Amino acid sequence: MRKHILWYLLLSLFLILSTIIYEWFSFGVTSIYMRLSFLIPLLGGSISLSMLKKVQSKTFIISLWHMSLYAYAAFMILTGIFEIYGSSEPTVIIFLYLGVFLTLLTLYFYIKTILKGAKSCISS
Repeated sequence: MRKHILWYLLLSLFLILSTIIYEWFSFGVTSIYMRLSFLIPLLGGSISLSMLKKVQSKTFIISLWHMSLYAYAAFMILTGIFEIYGSSEPTVIIFLYLGVFLTLLTLYFYIKTILKGAKSCISS
């Protein structure tokens, strides 16, 4: 549990520092996507920690959640980079769609596991 907390805090710190450095070298051009990218691991990590308490043995669900956070972070960072550069790339939206798909898949398996656990408690 502490490993996950530390990992997401370090990832958030890395994204904050990389945003500062990237915007410094871009001569003052900023991007809201880059500035808010640190919130993905920070808030998403706290949600995953609450999920870890409920389904500790289901690493598949937790791995899906981590992958969705990585997809969202990639979308935010790449969109921010292209925005700072002054162009757009239509294929970056794939990361957003992938993140949404993985989030929905995670929620499906999470709810299924919770309901399965509730049924086994009722039948016991």
